[in-house]
Amino acid sequence: MTDSNVPMIFGLMIVFEVLATACMCLRFCSKRVTHARWFPDDYFLILSWVVGTIAIGIALWMTRYGLGHRREWITTLHMGEQLKHYGPATTFASFTARWISMLSFFVTLLRLVSKAWKKAILWFFMTSCVVSYFAATILQSFYVCGVSDLVSKDRCVPEHYVNAYALYVSIYGSIVDFTFTLVPTIVIWRLQMRPLEKVAIACAMSTGILAGIVSIVKIVKNHELLYEDNRDPFTAGVVSTLASVEVSCTITATSIPFFRPLIRRITGKDSSYHSGGGVVSKQQEAGNGVSVLEVGTGQQGPNYFGR
Repeated sequence: MTDSNVPMIFGLMIVFEVLATACMCLRFCSKRVTHARWFPDDYFLILSWVVGTIAIGIALWMTRYGLGHRREWITTLHMGEQLKHYGPATTFASFTARWISMLSFFVTLLRLVSKAWKKAILWFFMTSCVVSYFAATILQSFYVCGVSDLVSKDRCVPEHYVNAYALYVSIYGSIVDFTFTLVPTIVIWRLQMRPLEKVAIACAMSTGILAGIVSIVKIVKNHELLYEDNRDPFTAGVVSTLASVEVSCTITATSIPFFRPLIRRITGKDSSYHSGGGVVSKQQEAGNGVSVLEVGTGQQGPNYFGR
């Protein structure tokens, strides 16, 4: 049995952070190439990346005080106090980055669908997810009895209640990840496009499933941390790593679908092109991005790629 998973923490956090950063930069390069406008989901995405990067920095710094090590490795009282003191900061940053990245994804979906009832469903799940994650962020970071010293004993919440709620929020978020990564695919499949294009775009837009898979693994390890390992720093390091990877996967998944205008420009294809039965003009690219005309209606479909 290994006594430290610090190399794994550094490796996974840095690799996925670099991947997310690269994908996000390519997303905005694509917008610059097409002179596309910025929307709220773009700003939310940048904010989630900033907060997620801060969470990674805190977690990596905490490894010097025991995060990712077995309890026996923590030999001084100072190390234990530092780990306990900065633990809530890591939790706060990780949860905050998570719900902001989900908010960015939902805002993008709201612009993808057009029917009122679909928007109402998205608004419901977006609001419930964000509120649930925000409440879990505050509770786990500041109000856990015996864990946080920021509130008095008469105002704190028993740890078993907070743990149960945090697990519920994680499970709910995982279900939402899997469910709503399929929504763009369903919408795209109804548009007038070449079958190969449909498959490529659907695959790009469904990469958010990876975030759902990471979320499931995190739920299992978080259950071990809270109910079996009694907040062992070794398991806490695994949970912190998975939380970081989850945010990075969400950022990556919400960035990849916007590469299309940049790829077309790099490959030398004309910016005015036909897609199935619809025409995408250079003016459309410069406005809301790459659009597709609905079959037989003469109306523009969802503005999604490159915007």
